[in-house]
This record gives sequence, structure tokens and C-alpha cells, in this order.
Amino acid sequence: MGRADVRRGLARARAEERIRAGRRARKRALIVAPGFWNTAAVTRIPRLLCGLGLGLGLIAGAACQPTTADTTASESGEGSETQGCTAGSLNCMCGEGDSCEPGLVCASMRCVDDGVDTTTSSGPVTTTDPTTTPATATEVGTSGDSSSSGSETGGSECAPADGSPNDACDDPTKPYCGVEGACVGCDAIDCTQIPETPACGAAGACVECTEAQSGACGDTTPICDVASNTCIGCSEHDECDSGACDRATGACFATSLYVDRAAPCDTGDGSPGAPFCEIADAVAKVSANAATVVRVKPSASPYVKKVDVGSNLKVAIVRDGVGTVRIEVDGADSMQVNDGTTVYLQNLQISKGTVNKGIICLGGTVWLERSQLIERKGLGIDGVDCQVKLRQSRMYLNLGGGIKLNGGSLSLVNSYVVTNGGAFSAVAGITLTNLATLDAVFSTIADNDGKAGVEDSLECAGQGAVSLRNSILFGKSAATSVDCLKAAASNSVFDAAGLMGAGNMVINALDPMWFVSPETGNFAIFGDTPFKDVAVWQAGDPSVDYDDTQRPASEGAADYAGADRPN
Repeated sequence: MGRADVRRGLARARAEERIRAGRRARKRALIVAPGFWNTAAVTRIPRLLCGLGLGLGLIAGAACQPTTADTTASESGEGSETQGCTAGSLNCMCGEGDSCEPGLVCASMRCVDDGVDTTTSSGPVTTTDPTTTPATATEVGTSGDSSSSGSETGGSECAPADGSPNDACDDPTKPYCGVEGACVGCDAIDCTQIPETPACGAAGACVECTEAQSGACGDTTPICDVASNTCIGCSEHDECDSGACDRATGACFATSLYVDRAAPCDTGDGSPGAPFCEIADAVAKVSANAATVVRVKPSASPYVKKVDVGSNLKVAIVRDGVGTVRIEVDGADSMQVNDGTTVYLQNLQISKGTVNKGIICLGGTVWLERSQLIERKGLGIDGVDCQVKLRQSRMYLNLGGGIKLNGGSLSLVNSYVVTNGGAFSAVAGITLTNLATLDAVFSTIADNDGKAGVEDSLECAGQGAVSLRNSILFGKSAATSVDCLKAAASNSVFDAAGLMGAGNMVINALDPMWFVSPETGNFAIFGDTPFKDVAVWQAGDPSVDYDDTQRPASEGAADYAGADRPN
């Protein structure tokens, strides 16, 4: 073999290697334009097989025989030139024995320049067949591919097609790029693969939660707000499956213990099947690392053991069923709440008993909700640096007085402090000392009494901020009702002319005829009273009153002052 033959062989090998590399680099196989599949193309197939060395045995022999079209091409050299392509010339079919003109090499049945990468050539493949349309190689996904369906851009709305939100998808009901490059709604993807929004919303977008899918809600946001499809904190006990909400954090209580006064007292373990017989026994089992709801069954017999809630606990004591849960303790305070502890009391009645206190709170937080502390011989609530919060609750006929706070704070909402104290009592309605604060909204403080020198409704000594809004306040007389410097009142009705503020009505004395049955502690009001349209509802105020009658619940709406609207 001569050097020229060697050079031609090496050149052909390099050219064919460039072709193969170009093909490997393509994202898709080359698609030959429709014009390629004609008679001339069919005649090329056998020779292509032969040129690639794929023919074997008889197949090889048949493949390497000249076809009629080849014979025509070789026998009509002059005619081929007039047709536009001469075998062996640049970009034309190779000649006999794969020969090409000088400087060209035969690669894939075509004569190409030794330095040209044929994978990028767009020149036509021309034969001597006058009926042949030049064929152009077109990659998948280009505009020349009328049958393409899988490129990144050809016919697609968006990319990448991975089910994620896509800027190209501007229809809010179809914000995701689906598997076929089309914009789709959340029903066409798997929202559970998006931890922040694992539920499919009705509007087509993945959301935090729906009414049917709220499993992602938990910890301090356990409730699904269906209107916004977001997880929020609880604010009411009945929102939680456990029956207790930690209002301070928004979390639902997870651990439960059960109490039934009729259960045996020596075998209970707090389970539904073996409840404790006393509230005190259940509370004694609460640990500091587990917020616990104590579910108490109403009973004809009262619970009689003092409830001592230890330090740094979170406990909710709630009624479990219909009826009254009565705590009546003689010879001791009914309940003690110690430092760092938060206790929620709902639908309970703390009553009767001796001169001891109903609740004593030492540095803790007490929520009294839909509950009553009534008819005790001693003081209702005594707090030292304690946060006391009454919601829809009533303090009535506690002969030692209503509420006394030494430091800390008192919040009254939709609540009553009525007919507490007496002629010899050191506390009448409310007494605040040592910078203790008061915030009363839609509440009634009336008909309380104290010994000489103790004001009936509100007595302050070195108190902090005191505010009454949308409330009623009356003592035994106007002269003895309030002694509280810098106390402020607004949109309220009271007998103490010294209270400062806007929108108030001052009346010298309480008229029992304004109320349903004050002699029995029922200070619900009648419709035609001075309290009508004095109050002004503001955002954040309760939407219902003491007994769940709807309030106007719109900004600036006029309402009745006091804890209760006329039914």
C-alpha cells in the first residue's frame, strides 16, 4: 500500500470518527427529511450496508452489487454533471471503489473535504436521479421537524417539566410545569412532594392545608383555616381534638387524663377505662414536659380534694360531658397554682367551702373560662404576681371579696364581678396593689361591698394601668364606688364621676330594674336600659357576649355595655 493510500485511509478514518462524535453529541437521533425516502435513497441502502461493513455472506454479496441507479449514474457521467453532481466530487456520491477527487475522502458514501466535519454540513445530498428531492438532515426539536414532540422548546409551554412552579405558567389555576411541558394545576402533580404546601387546593395551587387534608398542621399551628388554606394556632378549646388549647402558644394539648367522681378511688390510672376519682389525683400525675388536659366528668357529688398544681406545668382542667363539675373544698383553698404554671379552667364551678380562698395563685397564670367562682365564705381569687384572665365567667357572692391582686395583672372579658364582699370585708369587688393592672372589656362590676374605707367596685393602692371599656361599674353608692387614681374609662356606664375618658355615661346609682334578677346574681340586662348603644365594638373584641349572643362584630358598631346583651 502506497503512502497516498495510507493518507487517504487515515483521512477517511478521521472524518468518520468526527461524524460518529457529532452523532454522539446530539440530543436526539437525526431525522432525515421526507424527501430522502425516494427511489434513489432505496438504492443507496445496500451500498450503505456494504460501506459500513455490515453485509455478511450472501447478504454482503447482494449489498455490494451495483444497482440499476448506480449503473445509470456511472454510465451517464456527462448527464450527471448537468444534473448538478458528479460521482467522486465534493458532497457527491463516492465513485467506483469509494474513490473521490484529489483532496477529498469518501466517508459514509459521500465525498467530503479532509478538513470538514460533516456533522455540521447542511449541503444537499444529490444523486443522478432527476426525481429525487435533496434531503436535509434535521435534528429533533427544530422547526424543520413537524413530528417532534419531546424537545425542551418545540411545542412546550414551559421547562423543566418537573412539576415545579414555573414563571412561564402565568395562569394561577395552572402554575406548575407538568411532565409533558404543559402548564397544569395541582391535581396533575403530587403536592406531597412539596413539604411546605402538601395539599391540593380548589384554586389549582398546592397549599398548606384543606378541610380534607390538614395533616401538615401541627405544633403551634394545628388548625387549618379553610378560608386561607393556611395552618394557624388554636384560639378556642373546642378547636382541638383533645378539648384544650394553649392560648399562649396556639398549640393543642396532646396528653389527656380522665377523672370520674363515681370511679373507684384505689384503682384509677387516668385512662378512659380507669379514670381517677378526684381532680387532685390526676393533676398530681402531670409532668413538666407534657402539657396535659384533665377531662372531668360531671357528677352529682362534688370533687372535694384541694387541687394543688405544681410549678412549671401546663394543665387544662375541662368538663367532659354535660352537667356541672363542682369543686367544693372545706378547710383548705380549693385550688393553688404555683410559679411558672399555666392552668386553664373551663366549665367548672368552684363553690361553697370555708373562709379559705377559692383560688390562690403564686406567680402563675390562671385562665377562668365559662366558669363560676361563687358562694364561698372566703375570698374568690387571691394572686401574688399572678396573671388572671376571666372569659365569660362570673365571680358572685364570695363573702371575703371578689379578686385581690398584689402585682401581676387582671383581664376581664364578657365577665361579671358582682355582689361580693360585705360590711366587714377587706376586699369588695376588685383590689389592686403593688403595680397590679386591670383591663376590663365588655364586663360588669356591680353591687359589691366592703368595710368602711374599702371602695365597693375598684380599690387601688399603687396600682399600674387601669382601663375599663364598654363596661358597667356600680357600687353601693357613688361616693364609695371607686378609689383608683389615673384609672381610665371609655364608652362605659358607671357611678364614679372621677373616672376620666370619652363616650361615658355617669349615673349616680344602680337601678335593680335594669337587670333580670340581681338578687340571685343574674345581672343580665333588659333592652330598654341606659347601657344601649354606649359601647363601641373594636377589632379584637369578642364576637359574642357572656352567653354567646352575637355582638355586632364590625368596627365602630354600637353595642350594649356590660358582659351581656339582651336576649
